[in-house]
Amino acid sequence: MHITHQPYNDSRNDFTAMLRLVCEDAARRQDDFIWQPGRLVDWKYGLWSDRKRFPIFFPEHAELWWSGLGDLAGFVVSENGEGEFTVITAPGFASLLDEMLDWVVARWRSRQPGLTIEVREADLTLQDALLARGFASSGRVATTRRYDLAHQAGLPIHLPAGFAIVDMQTNGDWRGKRILQVDAFQDRQALTEADLWAYAYARTSPIYDATLDLSIVAADGRHAAGCEGFVDEAHGLAEVERICTHSAFRRRGLAEAVVRSCFQRLRARGLNHAYITGLSRAANNLYEKLGPDSQSHWAGYVLEGV
Repeated sequence: MHITHQPYNDSRNDFTAMLRLVCEDAARRQDDFIWQPGRLVDWKYGLWSDRKRFPIFFPEHAELWWSGLGDLAGFVVSENGEGEFTVITAPGFASLLDEMLDWVVARWRSRQPGLTIEVREADLTLQDALLARGFASSGRVATTRRYDLAHQAGLPIHLPAGFAIVDMQTNGDWRGKRILQVDAFQDRQALTEADLWAYAYARTSPIYDATLDLSIVAADGRHAAGCEGFVDEAHGLAEVERICTHSAFRRRGLAEAVVRSCFQRLRARGLNHAYITGLSRAANNLYEKLGPDSQSHWAGYVLEGV
């Protein structure tokens, strides 16, 4: 079948096609998914850098391959517009992998300091293809854990006195929630108007649900910890993201409490499992403490720039 590839195009509804492929890929691969929906949604809706505020960012940092019938056969995407990238192929189009990797090396290798990709340790096919192109392993970079929600729903939530768990549909203090996120993720205390607009834009994503956007609120109303649950109802998949604690409220077990509350809400919706991916040692220590029923690992691969 004739295959063509083109840069990302918003007017062609490319994001919907990409999101659908990611959902289907995650459902098919189960614990060995490449991305879950929340990560792709963050690529489009997570305005964490100034360059992402401009529409021209997206065609520069995603290339899509299409079948002769107009189906999305696969895509490559760079999250931050630098050297990091991911490659995803649809079922039946695995043979495109070599072409897609060659395209990335030819077009993006000049990005400094070079190309990087995260690969499931179980994905030997992709690892071999990367090694054949001169990539080198940089070791383990992340761990994804799966949680049995039926088991999690029966566990107690320990919350210090004076704190309450709320969702953003009922709380509605968007400014307070954004202060928490800016402090936790960017180590900033000053909130800008752009921060509030970026959070408002993130809430327009197709998988945002304010009832799964949770916070632990202190007695004075400050948002002390939070997380967000994302659900792909069609495939029964769930993930928990944006887990954070404000610097003024750390070491009180608040992150554990808010995630366990999210687990309970996901279970109440009939979901059986939820996933969390951790990169740092502190994050992985927390996620292990939550009691996963299985885990899988990611390896990093690097190709130096030219």
